Amino acid sequence: MKGITRYLIYALLATGLLLAALLVLTPHSISRAAPRVLYAAPGGVASGNCNSWANACTLQYALSLAQSGDEIWVKKGVHYPGPAGDRTATFALKSGVALYGGFAGTESSRDERDWQANPTVLSGDIDQNDITDANGVVTTTAHIRGENAYHVVTAENVDSAAVLDGFIITAGKADGPYPYSYGGGMYNSYGNLILTNVTFSGNSAQSYGGGMYNYGGDPTLTNVTFCGNSASGHGGGMYNDGNSTLTDVTFSSNSAYAGGGMSNWYSDPVLLNVIFRDNSASAGGGGMFNSSSSPTLTNVAFSGNSARNGGGMFNDYSNPTVVNATFSGNSATEFGGGMSTYYLYYSPPTLKNVIMWGNSAPRGAEIYRDETCNPIISYSDIRGCGGSSSWNFACGVNGGGNIDADPLFVDAAAGNLRLRAGSPAIDAGLNSAVPAGITSDLDGNPRFVDFTGRGTAIVDMGAYEVQRPLPFRVYLPLVMRNR
Repeated sequence: MKGITRYLIYALLATGLLLAALLVLTPHSISRAAPRVLYAAPGGVASGNCNSWANACTLQYALSLAQSGDEIWVKKGVHYPGPAGDRTATFALKSGVALYGGFAGTESSRDERDWQANPTVLSGDIDQNDITDANGVVTTTAHIRGENAYHVVTAENVDSAAVLDGFIITAGKADGPYPYSYGGGMYNSYGNLILTNVTFSGNSAQSYGGGMYNYGGDPTLTNVTFCGNSASGHGGGMYNDGNSTLTDVTFSSNSAYAGGGMSNWYSDPVLLNVIFRDNSASAGGGGMFNSSSSPTLTNVAFSGNSARNGGGMFNDYSNPTVVNATFSGNSATEFGGGMSTYYLYYSPPTLKNVIMWGNSAPRGAEIYRDETCNPIISYSDIRGCGGSSSWNFACGVNGGGNIDADPLFVDAAAGNLRLRAGSPAIDAGLNSAVPAGITSDLDGNPRFVDFTGRGTAIVDMGAYEVQRPLPFRVYLPLVMRNR
């Protein structure tokens, strides 16, 4: 009898342990189906399982169903986060969920999509009265009318498996109380999301980050364009308050009080293949504003940006590393048409393989530094700095290999900062300055080219690499060749 009792006790204990394990594991096993594809389209339904193009849902509804590991395929056209009047409506990204735009609505494979041919627009124009282009995109914040969504997209505490790929984010209007005064296009708080093939166009913010506001997190941006965004405070294109990673990024036609293209506070972004064009700021950093930051920039072009100080870039308590960048056509009404640097007691900027030519300002047309900071400049072509042979210490510290000669841009007035054949910046850079793994220039062409035919490929200065022309050949008529 005692043996039977002991057996029953053991059996009950085992059953209890099994039930406890099931209580822990069952929610995940029941709620988590295999990763799937959800389909979204303009005018889609807000019900069902979104499991095909024929059953496509609204993007907002598809997001509500999505779980980690899922993909949402989004059809071309304009998608709104909510109805007119609901200004807090937003497309809230989720950890582990990947959104892909650029579909025509017939594809059976993600590889079949064409995000350039099929513009997929996420718009904050919830009352649908803004002035837009043919694709429904607001190209400048002056074209915003009425009451738009505060944030078109939000990302809060999402992981690096959260993906946004192939979209145009437009018409966000962050003009409410905090946090609705930050991040018109996107508000990101501690998000490590991945953005690829994304354009931010015509978004505005009352305070910071017209196009995108980042607080903490480590977002990665690849092939991203910021155009026509504005902020009354800092960062017309982007404001970073945390650690960020950016690659293949373009900022165009942005404006702000300070930091027209980007304003970084306690942030260490990494930018690869980036264009800052026609951005403006009332105070500092028409293209980019850095505060207490250590950004790294490679293959970057600044043109047509303007501000009171630092038309191209403004650095405050920051030590950016800038490699293979071109600054031209930027302007400041006070200091530093190309770049201004202030208060850098411990970690000055480092510039390598950089061209600064054709910028303008009353003081420091190309580069301005106050007496507390000393940018370290190497293998660069900066107008007025004298080159390494007769260095002007007003520019900073001579790191060697510098020149002071017209780089011969193809068409600087039109913003074409590629180099013509015969440019002194060709084969004049420092190969070891290029970060490991970088093998192409801003155009995607090979970065290391033996243009002069000396048998050694040496990197050019600036954002663009001149490609060696094909051998010239003369083809004679067959009758002549047979004589």
